[in-house]
Amino acid sequence: MFRLALVALLLAAVVPAIAYDDPADSFTPDAPDGEVRRNVLRLRYQHGAVLATNDFFTGENKTGEDIDRFHATSLEWGWQTDGSRLYHHIYNYPSFGIGLYGADFYNDDEIGQPTALYGWFTWPIKRYSGPWRLEANLGFGLTSNWQGYDYDTNPHNVAIAAGRTVYIDAGMQIAWEMAPAWDLAFNVSFTHFSNGGTRAPNSGINTLAPALYLGWKPNNPRPKAARTAIPEYKDNSEQLVSAAYGYRDVGYQVPTSENPDQILNSGYNIVTLGWQYLRQVSYMSKWTGGVNLNYDESNTAYQDPETFLPAHHSTDLIDRLTVAVFGGYEHVVHNTSLQVHLGWTILRTEYEDQLTPFFQRLGLKQHIGEHVLAGVNVRFHQFSRADNLELFAGWRWR
Repeated sequence: MFRLALVALLLAAVVPAIAYDDPADSFTPDAPDGEVRRNVLRLRYQHGAVLATNDFFTGENKTGEDIDRFHATSLEWGWQTDGSRLYHHIYNYPSFGIGLYGADFYNDDEIGQPTALYGWFTWPIKRYSGPWRLEANLGFGLTSNWQGYDYDTNPHNVAIAAGRTVYIDAGMQIAWEMAPAWDLAFNVSFTHFSNGGTRAPNSGINTLAPALYLGWKPNNPRPKAARTAIPEYKDNSEQLVSAAYGYRDVGYQVPTSENPDQILNSGYNIVTLGWQYLRQVSYMSKWTGGVNLNYDESNTAYQDPETFLPAHHSTDLIDRLTVAVFGGYEHVVHNTSLQVHLGWTILRTEYEDQLTPFFQRLGLKQHIGEHVLAGVNVRFHQFSRADNLELFAGWRWR
């Protein structure tokens, strides 16, 4: 259920047209451009590098060889905006939709052949004279069909423990309108796969690769990209309250005579209540700060040095409560936000081997109507190590 809710939120967040019309979108374009939606079909092929983020990729695997390359294919379906809403002009006529992804890491026994369902958003940052465009691509989704870590059958794969992970893709491309209904694009993208700390070990997989896109827009004519005059933005503020649920998995090494590297997984529930103040300073940008009250079972967890088994310093409620403050930035696309937070745990019962009090949060937030919102975050420490995923819902007022 957690995974189904996660992928639903990820897909919804990159399809901004399904959300309500913000009052700021009540405007009349200077040059309305016909039908509201034009379909887009895109095919992508990429071949590139697997980044060596852990020993599994540098020869500590069944083959004894580096895992340093992969290739992948994506099929994407979506919609080209036409200028009928304000955010179409703010983002220079973007396109968005859903996609299917399949990759081959040339090691099916230990990695599998992962497939992903994801949502995508393409932002034309610059339209040059003639048929050329500079664009940014973002994709978020859920990947399955991994061959995850197992200390008996797959003991080397410390990158992926679960059969499902989050899929995050970000890239830049040069696109060429080579015919009235056809585009060709050269893309370079970074892709990250991780389960967000829901199953250990989870060092993740990162790839960097060039790609070719072939795009077809069957219902012509294509938008003229005649941007209307965008009204000056007036700063506004809002507050919101939210509740979130997360799950953190810790892999404790429990050596045995049969297997000295055996890992025992232990999971911990995390519930967060939050308050935020946000100041929106442009159509694209919000600054925010807030406070979280957390119930975190992992705050009191440790590994018993004698039995090597998971244990707790305390099970009292007060010892599992923590208070954190945070600040950050949100990048806004219509009713969707990409949020980046930096936080500090200011109050907790201290024990040895706890997570650092300084943490980071990266996530997507989707507004559903004027007041309701929902989303998903990944919480990190050291800017790279995922602690847990958290699904959240909230209420805002302006």
